[in-house]
Amino acid sequence: MELADAVVAKGVKEISGDVIGDDSYFPRERYPNGWEIDDMVWEYGAAISAIVVDDNTVALMLTPGEQAGNPVQGTVTPATPDFTVENEVITSAADVKPDLTLTREPGANIVVVKGSLPARARRGNWFWRLKSRRSTRRPH
Repeated sequence: MELADAVVAKGVKEISGDVIGDDSYFPRERYPNGWEIDDMVWEYGAAISAIVVDDNTVALMLTPGEQAGNPVQGTVTPATPDFTVENEVITSAADVKPDLTLTREPGANIVVVKGSLPARARRGNWFWRLKSRRSTRRPH
């Protein structure tokens, strides 16, 4: 929002065409030494980048079914074409603790969510990082 606010403050009301950002200010090594592969999935593990939108994270809202065995519904916000979610989470008995695993291989565009959520549990948000976005489009 800071960039958009600064542009509006300068009096710009409309942009026609592409907006192109250059993220070459930071080095290509996006992850510090010592980070584990599991760190790269969660929101605190978003890659270092000169261009960041919404902290390069998304939320996955998981809603369990009414009874054990029902699928758990998942919704990604904001919607993004950067990856797809394979939702393999099922509803467990109401007295069972949640058990979730989220995996994404480095550079992959598929996020796999597995495990169980108890029936009638309240909906919950889980946040994870996006890889930094780079446009491959060139200006016309």
